[in-house]
Amino acid sequence: MLNKRQNQIIDILNNDNNWITGKELAKLLNVSDRTIRSDIDVINKFYDCLLIKSNKRLGYQIDEALLFKQDIETKELIPQNSHERCVYIIRELLFKSKEINLIALQDQVFVSGYSIDNDIKKIRKMISEYPSLKLIRSKNYISLRGNEADKRKLYKQLLTEETHGNFLNLNSIADLWSNFDLLEIKDILEDVCELYNYQIREIDFPMIMIHAGVAIERIINRNYINSKTAKHHLNNNIEYQISYEFFHRVSKTIDIELVEDEVVLFAQLLIGSYQKDDEDENLDKLLNQIVDAVIKEVKDYFDINFSKDKDFKLGLKMHLQLLLERQQNNVT
Repeated sequence: MLNKRQNQIIDILNNDNNWITGKELAKLLNVSDRTIRSDIDVINKFYDCLLIKSNKRLGYQIDEALLFKQDIETKELIPQNSHERCVYIIRELLFKSKEINLIALQDQVFVSGYSIDNDIKKIRKMISEYPSLKLIRSKNYISLRGNEADKRKLYKQLLTEETHGNFLNLNSIADLWSNFDLLEIKDILEDVCELYNYQIREIDFPMIMIHAGVAIERIINRNYINSKTAKHHLNNNIEYQISYEFFHRVSKTIDIELVEDEVVLFAQLLIGSYQKDDEDENLDKLLNQIVDAVIKEVKDYFDINFSKDKDFKLGLKMHLQLLLERQQNNVT
């Protein structure tokens, strides 16, 4: 029978999926290099195979084929630094636990109570731009308090950081959710829009899918938003009809509750996107001018021509729009 640390070594190597030196493992688990070598020898003998490969220069790597063959269950990715731990803690509080036991957390992420205290300070700074959010500490437990709207804004910000703001590639965005297939959700929205002969601006579509993903994830965890807009104000809008049909189909596909306030909020998002077509024409022209100017500079200085690269132009335009929105919202 393997001990707790030996199972942790398997988890770390499986999650990293690269070579890791003995010194790195020793530092992470707060033991000596010699203990790591001994543990890996025990692991390989226990499974009667070379589950963990060793190399004097590169360190250790797990054999994924043997891991699968042995049917070994591993735990989720272990955060490797302070920022990753902060994101991990926030995600746990948003989606898995109403509160976290700090003593148990130390064992989960292999750090001291002092490091966790520093992480808590950083989290409080991270959430300070969301007025209603508060990280509450009570003895050995922490919890995240605040309204649902700010929690979703925080989650979107974490997603922005995780993808480095690159929302153009929906395939990479879809990998951020494991409870449902975002590409299937995208197909549902496109089918509904086609049914109503409704167009969503290409530049807005990825952000709308991000909103849909966040909303569905929160609904799965029974965290619902309260819309201040009354349903009867939107009943005659095509956006409301699209939103209702969209969530109706999604609820049948992944078995979630059909929440009226979520329908209203998504309809408002579609209305906002539609109104941008009329109201933001000057901004759109400005963004196009900036993109064209950047492409010209790149062509002049590096002799690389992106003028016909549609994905590059749209991606750059989206980045510029996000920068402007962050500036308007005083987000650094």
